[in-house]
Amino acid sequence: MKYEFSIYLSFFFLIFSCSENNEELTSNNTNLPEVTVISSVNNILYQQDVNPNSENVSVTNLTNAFGVETNYLSSNFYNSLVSFYNRFTSDNFILQKNIVTNEYYSNTGLCKEPNEDIMHVTSNYKKIIVFTIEHQLVNGAYQSYMSILDRDSKTCQRVFVGNFIFPSSGGNFYVEDNNILIGFRDDLLDKNKIINIDLNSAQVIASLEFENTYFSSTVTEDKLAILFYQQENKVYNKNTLKPVEDSRFYNLSSTANPYFFKSEIHNNKLYFDVQLAQPSPAAYTPGYIDLSNNELYLLDSYDLMAKYAKIYGYGFNSFDSHTAYPKKNIAVFGFTNNLDEHGLIYTNYEGEILKIIPLEHKVRYILKN
Repeated sequence: MKYEFSIYLSFFFLIFSCSENNEELTSNNTNLPEVTVISSVNNILYQQDVNPNSENVSVTNLTNAFGVETNYLSSNFYNSLVSFYNRFTSDNFILQKNIVTNEYYSNTGLCKEPNEDIMHVTSNYKKIIVFTIEHQLVNGAYQSYMSILDRDSKTCQRVFVGNFIFPSSGGNFYVEDNNILIGFRDDLLDKNKIINIDLNSAQVIASLEFENTYFSSTVTEDKLAILFYQQENKVYNKNTLKPVEDSRFYNLSSTANPYFFKSEIHNNKLYFDVQLAQPSPAAYTPGYIDLSNNELYLLDSYDLMAKYAKIYGYGFNSFDSHTAYPKKNIAVFGFTNNLDEHGLIYTNYEGEILKIIPLEHKVRYILKN
C-alpha cells in the first residue's frame, strides 16, 4: 500500500546497519538471513540465535551469564554489541556482550560528577558514552555533558555538549566507531545545533547551528541529511558538516524533534523504520521512500496479521520487534499470538509470508548477524 508522504511522521532508529554481504536478493523462503533475538520470560533474559534455513535455535541465558538480573535494566545495541546498564543508583554499571565474538565486558561506576544525573548510556566497541545533566539550572538552563569512558584503559574524558536536558530515550545522537553526532535545541540561544565530537580526542570537530524548528536527521552514504518541517532540507558531509549537493533529500518532510533515524539507500529508495503519529500495530513496520517520486511505502502489519490468521485459524496479540534487510527484500518480525505463543515471521516488502519460526520466549529485540 502506498501513502502520500504528507502524513506526519516521527522517525525512530531501530534499523541496524547492513553489511556488504547482504547484496543478494531473496525472493522466496531459501537463503533467509540469520538473526539474533534478545528475549525474556519470567524476568530472565535470553539470547536466541536463529538460523531460518535449518530452523535451528541456539539459546543462551544472559541473566546467568552476566550474573545479575538484566531484565529490569535499560538496554541499547551497536551492531553486534548488546549493552545493559543501570543509571539510577550510585553504583551504576554497564554489562555488554558481543554476540559475534561472545566477548563479555562489565564496568561499575560510570563516569559522572557528583552533582549530575545520568540520562543515557550508549557504547561502541571501544568507548562507553555517558550523558549527564547538572542538578541545578545555570543561567536559567540545564547543562548537559558527555563523558567518554575508554573500555581498555578505564579512563574518562568529559565534554560540555550544550544547554538542554538530554532526553533519556537517547534518540538525538548517531554514534560511529570514532565519533558521535548529537542534535539538540540550545535553550539559551533558542537555536538548534548538531555537533560532531571525536571520541578519541573528546573534541568538538564540527558544528551546525540553525533556527529553532522541528527536524530529524539521517546519515547515509557519508552524508547527513537534515529534514526540516515546512522548510528546505539541507545535506552535509557527515564528518565536516559542510554543505553538499544531493537532490534526493530535498522534497522529504519531517515533523520529528531533534532525532536521528538510521537508514540506507538502495535502488534509489530510502529504507527506514517508521513510527506514525497514532500508534497502532501498523505503525511499527519498515518502509521506504521512493526517491524518484517521493512516495512512501509501508509494510501493512494488518495484512500480515490476516495472513497469519488464515494459516493458523487465530491471530496476534502484538508485533514485538522487527528489523529489515532492504538489499535482500526481507523484513523479520517478532510476534506474540492470541495463544500467548511467540515467534518470528519472515516476509518480503510485498507482504508475502516466507517463513514462520516458533520461539519459546517473547521477542524484545531482533539483531542482524
